[in-house]
Amino acid sequence: MNVLLLDADSTIPNLALMKLSSYHKNKGDKVELRRLNIPYSPHRKKQIFFIDTHEYDKTYCSIIFDTNKDLVVGNDIIFGGTGFSIDISLPEEIEACEPDYSIYPENDTSYGFMTRGCIRNCYFCKVPSKEGGIRLVSEPEDIIRHKRVKFLDNNIFAYKDHKRLLSKLLEINVLVQFNQGLD
Repeated sequence: MNVLLLDADSTIPNLALMKLSSYHKNKGDKVELRRLNIPYSPHRKKQIFFIDTHEYDKTYCSIIFDTNKDLVVGNDIIFGGTGFSIDISLPEEIEACEPDYSIYPENDTSYGFMTRGCIRNCYFCKVPSKEGGIRLVSEPEDIIRHKRVKFLDNNIFAYKDHKRLLSKLLEINVLVQFNQGLD
């Protein structure tokens, strides 16, 4: 099976697409990634992308920013991502797959979530309605594949056992960055 993955507007490697890639490659499918690089800012000039999907058996598109959801057009595209709908999630069997970093060959950083959800209800944020309250989803060692790591956790200090997770990071001795809120 030929699979096309469309990364509409991610500024970092897209975890969902990397997991879809692993899932399909494990089934013996051929996977291709196409980055569209649509800007997230609603004030920047944008174009509509018409995607020819006829040579692919499956086409997936991840959209992060809701200002971009009408800019990818094509037949039989399976859309997902927070920018498309907060009600769509990867099936558990795909979510459980390890990310396939090979589809982003220039990347030298691991990405992932130790926790999902948030205790806050900021007016501008979709996390609580999409992910619910904060909970553990991965241990640090399950995420780290590179010498550098960016954790995407929304609010790691709000997790009740955050000290244990941070202690593990000190033991592993890897350069980490948290790119979201830290209460």
